[in-house]
Amino acid sequence: MIVANPRRLRLIAESNRKNDKADARTLATIAQAAPSLLKQVHHRSERVQLDLATIKARDTAVQARSRMVAAIRGIVKSTGGRLTVCSTGAFAKKAFESCPATLRDALTPLMRIIEQLTAEIRQYD
Repeated sequence: MIVANPRRLRLIAESNRKNDKADARTLATIAQAAPSLLKQVHHRSERVQLDLATIKARDTAVQARSRMVAAIRGIVKSTGGRLTVCSTGAFAKKAFESCPATLRDALTPLMRIIEQLTAEIRQYD
């Protein structure tokens, strides 16, 4: 069995009459006549796939935390305030201390979520 990447075969990739049945027939014909023309796909092992899933999950958590930090900074800035400069890991604690009192009720839930995300990211690390 050959697992091939059809995008690497111009005959299929640039075809004007695309459909699954015709593409499969073309791939089968080429695999039978000239298999060296096909770029074989080598699947990752299950262990590598699990590692990649962990990396992607951590990256998602980091992106979510970064967006929340930026949102909080933007909200505070729009009201004329400024938060102290600090690392993202220490943001929730430092931001709460320097947050204007009028915005604390609105921003405290987001800061708690940032603390939770930071703890989860440390677990990933």
